[in-house]
Amino acid sequence: MVNALDDLIQTANLLSERLSCWTLLPTSKKKVKPFEKTLSTVNDEIARLQDQIEQDMNTIAPNTSTIIGPLIGARLIALAGGMQKMAMMPASTIQLLGAEKALFRFKKEGGKPPKHGVIFQHPMINCAPKTERGKIARLLATKISTAIKADVFTKRNISDELQQDIKIRLQEIRKK
Repeated sequence: MVNALDDLIQTANLLSERLSCWTLLPTSKKKVKPFEKTLSTVNDEIARLQDQIEQDMNTIAPNTSTIIGPLIGARLIALAGGMQKMAMMPASTIQLLGAEKALFRFKKEGGKPPKHGVIFQHPMINCAPKTERGKIARLLATKISTAIKADVFTKRNISDELQQDIKIRLQEIRKK
C-alpha cells in the first residue's frame, strides 16, 4: 500500500505540474478538463489509501503507529521488509531506513554519515534545530524499536509509557 501511495503521489505531482504549465498557455478549458478530472481522481485515491493505511496500522502495529505515526510507521515496515524483520533490527538500523543510498555513499567516499532516514519526516525531527536532529532521531529510533517489538511479540499496548519516555528525554536533549 505504501508503494502504491508513493506512485499515486508521484503521478499527482506530475499531473499538477503539467496543468500549471498549461494554464500559462492560451489553451481551451475543453482540452484541460480531462486532466483536471484525472488529477482530482488521483487525489481522492491518495486520501482513501492514506486512510486505509492509518486504519491498518492502528490495528496491526498500534504502538509503532502511536510513536511515529501510521504513515511513517508503514513506510518503515515496508522498507524493512515486514514487521518481523523490523522487530529483529537494532534501533540504529531503523534510524537509517530510507537513507541507504547516503549510507553507502558515505562508506565509499567518506564525508558525513547520515543521521536519519524516513523518520526525518516526523515533525519532532524535521522541525528541530540541526544540532539536535541526530539525538532526536536516535531517541525516536530506540522507541520505535521497542514499539515494534511489542507489536510483534507481546501484543501489549506500551505506547503511553514510550511517549512519556520520549517526552522526558526530549526535554533533556533541549536543555543541553
